[in-house]
Amino acid sequence: MNTSLSLAIAHLRHHKSQAIIITLILFFLIFLPLFVLTTVGVLQTQLRERAKTTPLLMTPAQGKVEAILQHLHFQWEGNPPTFTPSECFALFDERPMETLPLVLIYECLSPDGKSTSPLLGTTSNYLSFRKLSLSQGREAQHAGEVVLGHQLAQRWALKTGDFLRTAPHHLLDLSQAHQLELLVVGVLKSSGKPEDELAITLPETTWIKMGLGHGHPEENLEGVPKALHMSVYSEQEGYRRILQDNRKHIHFHQPKNLLPLTGMIVLPNNEESRLFSLAWGQKHPSLEIVDPIKITDRILASLHRLGDLLLLILAVVSGASLILMGLLLRMSFIMRKEDQKVLDELGTPASTFTMTIFTEWCIYLGLALALAFIVLAISQGGSPNIAKLLTLIKN
Repeated sequence: MNTSLSLAIAHLRHHKSQAIIITLILFFLIFLPLFVLTTVGVLQTQLRERAKTTPLLMTPAQGKVEAILQHLHFQWEGNPPTFTPSECFALFDERPMETLPLVLIYECLSPDGKSTSPLLGTTSNYLSFRKLSLSQGREAQHAGEVVLGHQLAQRWALKTGDFLRTAPHHLLDLSQAHQLELLVVGVLKSSGKPEDELAITLPETTWIKMGLGHGHPEENLEGVPKALHMSVYSEQEGYRRILQDNRKHIHFHQPKNLLPLTGMIVLPNNEESRLFSLAWGQKHPSLEIVDPIKITDRILASLHRLGDLLLLILAVVSGASLILMGLLLRMSFIMRKEDQKVLDELGTPASTFTMTIFTEWCIYLGLALALAFIVLAISQGGSPNIAKLLTLIKN
């Protein structure tokens, strides 16, 4: 056995390119099916857990999968439709329920200007609802303040006291008429949830960015530069900061029940309220109430079909690869007849040659298995991109 192992290692060292190619082929044959199976399992767990913790979701009629994508996984395209709380007064007058407003229209810009992250406008109750806690700072209490997810703060190297800029709403939005610099007042602990990559502020901040809220300076303006007559915001390179000294001047010309939301999490008091809300949503001409777990089960069915298709493709490719590997093994015996003659002349047992080739392939397989499990462990270390996968399924 020692002789076979020594000869196998010597052969692999002498034919490094061949050893690398065979090991990589075996690696992909092992890794890809394992990756598909584990990823589908992880996604299924995360999707269902997210859906189970969101009782009901009210949005403008835009498609149920789109509603889940936008408000549970913070992924959307274009200009999301909005509604106002006044449109659903009839529901809550008849069935009083707690709600969490959601405004998901804008994004924040990284300090280097190369990437963006969703900006969620909601109330401070959202953090307790999602069981999120702070690692530093406090919750957003005023317009112009923002709390960052753990991964986002680390990736962008931001901490409490820093400022975070909002991103232009679209490519041609170059005027920055309502671009804001938000004060970072808190950073969340790592939770493994989508909020790790999120910036969370109050709805008032997003309404100000929309231009629905603005400020007027005090009447006595003697000695104040003319530039400050135009706005009460502090300007920094074209970005406006809403700070303690100018926050008191900002107001809205409409009551909050007429200001736009993109969604609303509805928390029914009991099963009767939940069923009543779903029935009400089915009858409403412009709003829909989504049951996240029901829609997620549909998504998971599509996910399993996609996984089965990938496994079928991999099975065909693996079958062809195994046939090729068998041919390579057969050719190895034929092309190494001279090696066998040398071993016979040296008086080694007849089985040594066969054991040497067998040992070589055991080394190939062992290296491929080790590499596959290492890469699999690394790839599963972070959360899969649920939003992109859901977009793929939707399309």
